[in-house]
Amino acid sequence: MFLKIKAITVGFFLFGFFLLPSTPTPVQAVMSQYDDFSGPSIDANRWRDGEFVREIRDGNLFSRISVLNSGLFPVDSIEKINYLSPKYSTPTPLRHLQATVVVRSIEKTNAGYPHAGISGMFYNDGTGAVIGDPKTGDAQAQLHFVLSSSGVPKVVWQVVKTYGTSQNFVGSGEFFMTLFLNRAYLLKIQWDPAQKKFDFIVEDVLDPAKTETKTWYTSDTILNEPSASWLGIGTYIAIPDNLSSGKVSATFDDILVRTTGGGVFLQDDFTAAEIDSTKWSTLDCVREIRNGDLVIEQRQVSNGVDQKFQNFRNPDLVQEMESNVRISRYENASNNSNLAARLIGIFYNDTGNPASGITGDVWATVELGGSGSTPVARYQVIRFLNSTTWDTLVIQNFNTPVVIGETYRLYLKWDGAQFTFKILPPSGVEETATYQPATPIYPPNTKLKALNTRVSTPNTNGKWIAAVFEDIWINRSVLFLPLILKTQPTVPF
Repeated sequence: MFLKIKAITVGFFLFGFFLLPSTPTPVQAVMSQYDDFSGPSIDANRWRDGEFVREIRDGNLFSRISVLNSGLFPVDSIEKINYLSPKYSTPTPLRHLQATVVVRSIEKTNAGYPHAGISGMFYNDGTGAVIGDPKTGDAQAQLHFVLSSSGVPKVVWQVVKTYGTSQNFVGSGEFFMTLFLNRAYLLKIQWDPAQKKFDFIVEDVLDPAKTETKTWYTSDTILNEPSASWLGIGTYIAIPDNLSSGKVSATFDDILVRTTGGGVFLQDDFTAAEIDSTKWSTLDCVREIRNGDLVIEQRQVSNGVDQKFQNFRNPDLVQEMESNVRISRYENASNNSNLAARLIGIFYNDTGNPASGITGDVWATVELGGSGSTPVARYQVIRFLNSTTWDTLVIQNFNTPVVIGETYRLYLKWDGAQFTFKILPPSGVEETATYQPATPIYPPNTKLKALNTRVSTPNTNGKWIAAVFEDIWINRSVLFLPLILKTQPTVPF
């Protein structure tokens, strides 16, 4: 096992540049330590992705999300959603939704909009059937904790309708009771289609006499069931510009969902160690700093691809990266799903056409994981044909066996003509591999360099990967701060 000693690193801002200082004994002689994750939270000047946590802690669902913004990088409007949502075997009308909510922290800068609470799709006003778009006319009711203009928590209620790709607020208001952080409140949304009304209720759990109710009546004459059953419990942040940011964390307990006739559709008090996959479709997921390490983990039981990124702020200047990585949990019940913890990047494009998008972009990774019941170490290079398909140029396992809980030093470099991949196990015997493309080389169209976990599965058997990144080293350089890309790159692989 490697001994990890935290070094003190200091960044210096000078004329728009972020200077990475030299640090003691770099692993590669020409590399600098980019981050040792010794801070209390993810550093907005180094990373584009903030904390994201959805898991059970102390008998409650814990939900945390943050959107980082240092104010120096251009961004488009960003929405980050961290909701727990149920499994539906058949469409289920929603009549009553409640949860006990404790907001642990909530903060924002400028126009950031963090909130924590409950939401559900309750009815459709019939307009979708007329225009041939089933979702149009869906009415969603929301009951959320937010921050007031004076910076204190308050609860707001909203009714939002979907119209094509846009949403319109048709009803909203706020509660006037005094609220406190770290105090439990029972939130309820009740829908009565016969009376055409919503009741929004907030109750102080420690003092039930402090209860406030807001009622809203719809003027709609058609009250069909919504186009799809949906409800969400958790945290959410909207960011409209590069001067705004937000963070919120909360716990949720005693979930109760009722359908027509008062029948119970779902209950959960989160007494299990993990989110119940028989009840919920969105499961355990973590991206946060713990004990001086970056932890990324994800669990999946549905078929498909899911991955969690920790993106570098300025990917164009990262051509070489190295990290001490260990897998702390690896479960592949089906033995044919693909799990990975890895260093990744898109390094060049072979078309020379900036208008081709991701087509021709070449992606390389060095990783721990695989498709078997035990993880392996491997490297691979792929070329994107389009946004959903690719050709594998090379994929090869290292000889080094991988043991869960052991730390391995992974290394990935692109020098403009050749990839170099390395793994150094606890035994100290390093393996090196290279790949040299034969195609033309042009700048990549997609800007992406990141740490990452990924789960890809064709079935519904349980999968879980948890990875710990102890530190990250990159090519020694002067990092120009203004970020080039405006939006989060979307890649299928």
